[in-house]
Amino acid sequence: MLFLLAAILLYAVPHLALFVWIQRLLPPSPLIRIAVLLFLLALMAAFYAGFALYRLDHPAGRFLLPVAFLWMAFVFWAFCAGTAVELWNLAARTLPLPLPPLAPMKRLLLMGAVCALAFLGSVWEAHTLRIRRVTLPLLSPTAAALRIAHLSDLHLGGLSPRRHRQRLTETLVALQPDLLLSSGDFTDAPVARIEPDLAAFAALNPPLGKYGVLGNHEFYQGLDQAIAAHTRAGFRLLRGEWVEIAPSLIVAGVDDRDGHRLGHGAATDEGHAIPETSDGRAVVLLLKHRPSVSPAAAQRADLQLSGHTHGGQIFPFGVFVRLFNPRLAGWFRISSRLRLYVSRGVGFWGPPLRLLAPPEITLIELVPRPASVSLSPIPPEQETLQ
Repeated sequence: MLFLLAAILLYAVPHLALFVWIQRLLPPSPLIRIAVLLFLLALMAAFYAGFALYRLDHPAGRFLLPVAFLWMAFVFWAFCAGTAVELWNLAARTLPLPLPPLAPMKRLLLMGAVCALAFLGSVWEAHTLRIRRVTLPLLSPTAAALRIAHLSDLHLGGLSPRRHRQRLTETLVALQPDLLLSSGDFTDAPVARIEPDLAAFAALNPPLGKYGVLGNHEFYQGLDQAIAAHTRAGFRLLRGEWVEIAPSLIVAGVDDRDGHRLGHGAATDEGHAIPETSDGRAVVLLLKHRPSVSPAAAQRADLQLSGHTHGGQIFPFGVFVRLFNPRLAGWFRISSRLRLYVSRGVGFWGPPLRLLAPPEITLIELVPRPASVSLSPIPPEQETLQ
C-alpha cells in the first residue's frame, strides 16, 4: 500500500508542476484554469483506468492504456525539461553570470522540443535489438564450451509491436545457442492472446533445452496461465529446483517473491534450490527474476542471471528504479565466487519505447579456464546491433 501511494504521489508531482507552468500563460479566468487542471487530472487517471480495463480484457483498455503510457513518458520528459528551466532561471536571478532568464512561452517550447526528441530517440532505440556477448572462462579445463542465450522481461501480450517479437525469435535462431534461458516476466497476457508468439518459441530447439523462472508479472497474470504459456513455448520452469544440464553446467531457478504476496505457493528458497558443489566440476548458474542476492547464492553459485529492472527502460525512470534496485543493469562481482548479470530486458512494460536502456539478448559463452586459474575476472562485453 505504501508503495502504491508513493507511486501515485510520484506521478502527481509532474502533473502539478506542468499545471503551474501552463497556468502562467493562461488568462486570469478561474474556469479556464479549472478546466486545464481537470484535463491534466483526467490524463493522470487514464493510466489507472486503462490498466484496470486492460487487466479485465475490456476492449477500451487496449486503446486507453497505450495512450496513458505514452502520456506518462511525455509528462516526465516535460517535467525534466521544465525543472531544468527552473534551475536556469534561478541561476540567472541569483548568480553574477550573464544568463538570460527564459520566459514562460520559451519554457513550453523547450519542453515540447525535448519531448519530441526524446520520443523519436526512444522509438529508434526500442527497435534496435542489442546482442551483448561475453566470454567467461568458468568451466573446468576438460569441459567443452557452451553458448547460452539469456533473455528477460519479454512481456508477451504487452504493447510491443509484432515485428519486434519476430525479430527476437529470428535473432535467437541465428545465434544458435546451446541453451536458452529466461529470467522471468516472459508473459503478460492470457495464453489465448499470445498463441502465435508461443508457437514461435516452441519452434526453437537448442540442443540443451529451454529453461525459465517465474517473474512478478506471471503471478499478476495468473499462475495457471503462466505455467501453461511456458509449457506451450517449450520452456521447463525451474521452481525452487536445479537440474544438471550437462556434466559441466547446473542450472537452478526460483520463483519471484511476489508469488507469496499474492497468495501463491511460490518456490523462493534458494538454499534448497541451489546444490552444494565445491569440487569445481560444474558451473552453478542461478536464474532469478529480481537482481537481489541471497547468502546461499553468494556462497554456492558461480553466475546469477536476473532482470526485472529493464535498465530503467525510459529515462529518467532509471533514476527511480535504482532507488529500489541499485544493481540496475550489467555485470556485478558479488563475492569471490558469484558474478551477477542484470539484463535490461528484451521487451517493454508500458509503451514500446526505450531511452538509454536498449533491449538486449545476452549471449554468454562459457569456456574452459586455464588449469592454473581458479577465478577469472569479468571480461568486457562486445555489443552488436540487430
